[in-house]
Amino acid sequence: MTIFRNAALAASILLAATAATAQPVSVEDFSKHPLVSEVSISPTGEYLAVIAPTADGRESLLQIIKMDGSKNQGIRLGRDQYVTDVVWSDDTRLVVSKAKKLFGEERPRATGELLSVDVDGKNQQLLFGYVPDDGNTRGRRKDEGWANVVRVLDKEPGYVLVGFTGWGEFERDVSTIYRVNTRTGERRQVEQVKRADAWAFDRTGKLRVLVSLDERDVPQMFYRPSAASELVPMPKSLVGYRSFGGWFNEDGNTAYLYISDAGEPAQLFRVDLAKGTREKLAGDPDQDVTSTLLGGYNGVPFAVGYDAGKPTISYVGEATEWANLHAGLMKHFAGQLVYFNSFTRDNQSVMFSVYSDRNPGKYYQYDLRNKKLRLVIESMPWLKAESLSPVMPVEFKAKDGTKLFAFYTANGTSPRPLVVMPHGGPFDVYDSWGYDADAQFLAS
Repeated sequence: MTIFRNAALAASILLAATAATAQPVSVEDFSKHPLVSEVSISPTGEYLAVIAPTADGRESLLQIIKMDGSKNQGIRLGRDQYVTDVVWSDDTRLVVSKAKKLFGEERPRATGELLSVDVDGKNQQLLFGYVPDDGNTRGRRKDEGWANVVRVLDKEPGYVLVGFTGWGEFERDVSTIYRVNTRTGERRQVEQVKRADAWAFDRTGKLRVLVSLDERDVPQMFYRPSAASELVPMPKSLVGYRSFGGWFNEDGNTAYLYISDAGEPAQLFRVDLAKGTREKLAGDPDQDVTSTLLGGYNGVPFAVGYDAGKPTISYVGEATEWANLHAGLMKHFAGQLVYFNSFTRDNQSVMFSVYSDRNPGKYYQYDLRNKKLRLVIESMPWLKAESLSPVMPVEFKAKDGTKLFAFYTANGTSPRPLVVMPHGGPFDVYDSWGYDADAQFLAS
């Protein structure tokens, strides 16, 4: 195994690792911000984009590192400015979502504004956002709404599709898809639909599946049986209630969709839009699929993950090179979880993360051509597994018979006082197995 040692990266955002011996973790170490929140490799494999918070957590740094270690470019947006969701629109240009911290939360959330920049930090463009007027100068952008990149147009370098929904009383009833030049900021409307809740695009960028909400917020399903078709209602034989996700094969007709027919946890199906048929690939009646593992650049699902209780990975379909690679890495990092997060265009290099209850996260690169594994960066290198407490998944039934999942964190097996930490909700917020700073601090 080859370990990646990048002096520029180390000098800018890495801290010196502490001794490997087990030592009690201090309050200060529990409260430190992670060194990194997101890592993405460029399509050519030449660059690495790293989002890292400052030591005081008051802003994000976007670091662009050459993989050969020769150059490191830091891009600062300013005090109290954050970014998330890195997307490479071509080999040397990125799109990120601007973000902010909500009250009571440490992780910044996207605000619906999009910013693009070159790897050298130049030619920054606010693609979507609101710029107030300054005296006699009118702000270039007056976008009051939510924008996100829904598709990179690989055959048109530098161009992406952006979905935009306004925040106003009337604007939010309409969702618009724009074709956007990420270098100039120019945009052109491609399609406009009513109250989009979710959508899926084939590899050419054609909208093929649309979930629209009616006046009562009930999902209405539409699809294009072929790329040349108009959007038409989707038959109940394909989707009974709603769907989300959506990854397409090269044929443009085979889609991988999560489908719920009657409000139950969604199941993963392979759907032939032209024939109007579907085949179930994965699903659990008691819990939602919480992660999808994709095989390569523009790939389709080869596995799904569940983490309501004990985390599990379920491989789907026939064994592929990606499934075999993932299974090998899971064996190598025994007792931990492995997730692929970005690939080079030639599928010869993959970035992935490894985490567990006592590992806040490490990022690795695997070179398929040379079969070399390299550690790129640790999220919190000052925390050592032997100094942290194991997290045990438990499950039990409520009075009405509903299966409930929980996690028990304890340093040792002897009886001790119990602190119960209920999560928020009912939407978006839930607990899962992994490193939790609050639980670990209390258990220590």
